[in-house]
Amino acid sequence: MSEQPPTPGDGQDDRTKIRKVVFEPDDKTKIRTAVPQPDSVDRPAPRRRAPLIAGGVVLLAIIIVAAIVLLSGGSGSTKLASANPQCDAHFAGWIKDGFPEPPTIESHDGELSTTLTATTYTIDVNHHTYEGLHYNGITPGPTLAICRGDTVHVSLVNKLPIPTNLHVHGLHVSPEGESDNIFVSLNPLQAHPYTYKLPLDQSPGTFWYHPHFHPLVDAETTGGMLGAILVEGGLDKTLANIPERLIVIHGGKPVPPNGKPLPIPGVKPGQIKPPPAPGPGELLVNGTYQPTLHISPGQLQRWRIVNGTGERYVHLALPGTTFELLAVDGNTLHEMRPEKQILIGPGERVEVLVRGGAPGLYGLSSVPFQPCYKGCFDPFGGVPNTGRNFGFQTLVNVVSSGPEENTPMPAGPLANPPDLRAAHVDVHRTIVMGRVPSFARPPQFPINGKLFEPRRTDITMALSSVEEWTLKSPDTNVIDEWHNFHIHTNPFQVVSINGKPLSYVDWQDTVNVPAGGSVTILIHPIDFVGKSVFHCHIDFHEDNGMMGTFQIVKNPPASEVNAAKVVYMAPPTIKPAVLKGTLASVHWAGSNLATLLWWCQSGVLV
Repeated sequence: MSEQPPTPGDGQDDRTKIRKVVFEPDDKTKIRTAVPQPDSVDRPAPRRRAPLIAGGVVLLAIIIVAAIVLLSGGSGSTKLASANPQCDAHFAGWIKDGFPEPPTIESHDGELSTTLTATTYTIDVNHHTYEGLHYNGITPGPTLAICRGDTVHVSLVNKLPIPTNLHVHGLHVSPEGESDNIFVSLNPLQAHPYTYKLPLDQSPGTFWYHPHFHPLVDAETTGGMLGAILVEGGLDKTLANIPERLIVIHGGKPVPPNGKPLPIPGVKPGQIKPPPAPGPGELLVNGTYQPTLHISPGQLQRWRIVNGTGERYVHLALPGTTFELLAVDGNTLHEMRPEKQILIGPGERVEVLVRGGAPGLYGLSSVPFQPCYKGCFDPFGGVPNTGRNFGFQTLVNVVSSGPEENTPMPAGPLANPPDLRAAHVDVHRTIVMGRVPSFARPPQFPINGKLFEPRRTDITMALSSVEEWTLKSPDTNVIDEWHNFHIHTNPFQVVSINGKPLSYVDWQDTVNVPAGGSVTILIHPIDFVGKSVFHCHIDFHEDNGMMGTFQIVKNPPASEVNAAKVVYMAPPTIKPAVLKGTLASVHWAGSNLATLLWWCQSGVLV
């Protein structure tokens, strides 16, 4: 296996260099406040389903905390945080050996307040120059270290020539109002305040944030708008003596291997205009191309790994190493599971223990993986109709050196996640994820023949119910590919893959659906009512239709809950007046990014 030499200094060299911010208004530019799109209805107060909260002691503690808050006459986020014994640990920080880590912003006294400013920039990666997008002048953006019970305030400022918004991926928070409301539309030169109140039953672990404005999710995320979120507690106490790293994998937009688009059948060369595609073709780690980290032989390190790419599967391997899997999508496993390789789909996160090998240089790599086999044609990504194997790339140079250590491997259970398999299932649903191939235009990604429509409600779930969803990616005579299912607000329990029941309890918020296969999950919506979305987290699929809406309602009529056992979806539209006003308001029409909305809305024929 060919390895790259380690990079010097702090892990970032001339192959990865952010050169300048471009197209940014000056300080005199007036920022306007954005207004969420009207789609709210009156909702009853949420309730928590007591039988699935682990232990009567925890339930009693929550009741006592709620009583204190009510008697104090306020929201009491500080009291919630200080009353929670699982979240009183101070963030221990990262290993400091020159490995690049995004800056970390910590909550204090139950609150975190920060500003994320979205701007454009250019980046040099491995002797290539790309346009990109980022927060606060860096990619990834700052890491937010918070705690269950905290209140998080984020002011999002849009200095891009295109609309955007914000999603806190995996957090169990309200989907409405100024919280995790992905129906907010934040136009250029606008600001929007978000407030997230974390409940005490939020699982501690690794999460992340990224844009969710349609149909620009792929462009903005791949372009570099993303950052990690750490909810402290859980493993932070159990494994307090094991040093940590954050590894955010991002970039990796599909590009033709030789730099030239594939020929399009029946179309003259140059007749079809390619879409602007911000971000690098190479996979980066924490904003750097092939950074270097250090580990001692025999040492244990805990790695939090985020797949923050827009559409790339990362098939993770480290020669001579067995990963000890601790958590998936911020949900701690009951026991560690040994894995030689780990397939991480877009949006997924894993936490692993890694033991340093014999002295030498190793490569933490993404090994070859092919996500599509039929109907895959993407001329500008260099993907033929029969698919493309995204080959080997070294992500991180791992140097094992120094005195040998003999850190003992933790033993015993890590957590006791609830198991819904014995619960009564209120509703069974089937979700079939497909593709309509095309040569002259982007393909569509329907579910049962229909695409995303944000004004429609596809599924109504009853608060505190249990639903079983079977996710399918069929193998037909024209399509066969992987998908990556994600739902907002509540995680789910994966109970079977390709019809084979799991022997363990796994909770996730994003799951890979194999080509020609199926995944069965159990969803238990608690705490919050409101409207949000579920979708394929391959963002190109999502942007081109593979997303649906759901609402969680307290005591809905049975006819409403059972109305759509098989769901359907359709893409949002952008009115020309909005597009014209967007470009006119920022005077950046010369930028390639300024044509992004036009391309997504209008098609690509010149």
